[in-house]
Amino acid sequence: MENESILSNQKKEALQECAKWARFYAIASFVSVAINLLSAVFSGGSNPLGMASVLFITVLGSSITIASAILLYSFHKHTTVAIESGDNHSMDRALYNFRWYFGLMGIILIVAFSFVCIAMFFLNLAAA
Repeated sequence: MENESILSNQKKEALQECAKWARFYAIASFVSVAINLLSAVFSGGSNPLGMASVLFITVLGSSITIASAILLYSFHKHTTVAIESGDNHSMDRALYNFRWYFGLMGIILIVAFSFVCIAMFFLNLAAA
């Protein structure tokens, strides 16, 4: 009774499609990180301080992208196992990773929005 699936075929198909797109996005994110890091390293520059700041920002952004890509790829992996074997524990792990992905994206959105609001505040102060 424990391994009885509560998912209909339509829900399984929808989850499979979602998992495929999650895998695609995760792989594309990994490739994007590699390209960004290579371009930051080989971009050169005469100012060592400027180069260091570019590398810092690139590594920071890349680490966030890698974390989100790992969560998406784990969602894909666990969803595929859960659908193929009917394992509820794998489905729980998949949904756990998916929830954390959106939690991470929400935090990033709040931080980015806060920076925009702070910048607008200081621009308004400077213009006044």
